[in-house]
Amino acid sequence: MGGHGAWHIGVTRPDQFAAIGPSSGWISYWSYGGGMPSMETPSDIEALLLRGYSASDTLKLLTNITGDGVYILHGGADQTVPIAQARFMRTRLAAFHPNFAYFEQPAADHWWGNECCDWPRMMEFFREQTAPSNADQTFVDFTTANPAVSNSCNWISIEAQQEQLEPSHVAIRQNTETRTFVGNTANVARLAID
Repeated sequence: MGGHGAWHIGVTRPDQFAAIGPSSGWISYWSYGGGMPSMETPSDIEALLLRGYSASDTLKLLTNITGDGVYILHGGADQTVPIAQARFMRTRLAAFHPNFAYFEQPAADHWWGNECCDWPRMMEFFREQTAPSNADQTFVDFTTANPAVSNSCNWISIEAQQEQLEPSHVAIRQNTETRTFVGNTANVARLAID
């Protein structure tokens, strides 16, 4: 699950990378298993258990990688991870992401040699990417489903949620001249700024 791992670590820890390159990756842990578990009218306990899955839902965290470069690579005849997974992510990124590339290797299966991990165009894309330092990062837009899994991005930490295991979101801008912060939070009980 290396391709899915690239997606998921990228959205979970977006400030750790300048770019990610999922190769033949499942969208989410649950798309690998056949879809997210759901119930039409869950009881309170069932709803809590379903919220427990949210930390594995890559799509809920996808906007975290807006500032990172993304190179999607997939074999066009992949029998292990359907090409529809990559095409779906391409469509989702096209709606908001300013810096991503997409490549399908025609007639290639899941493993088509070392190039499917070290694709020269992807390596070239990576060389072109840079990540700003925390001092240069004036805006943080970050979502987490579980602060125990991932609670910080750049200089923001979500230390406690109002409702456990529901997505928490912060969008905060700093003005270094006036030493002020302005932004919004959702489902955040305690926030720390470093």
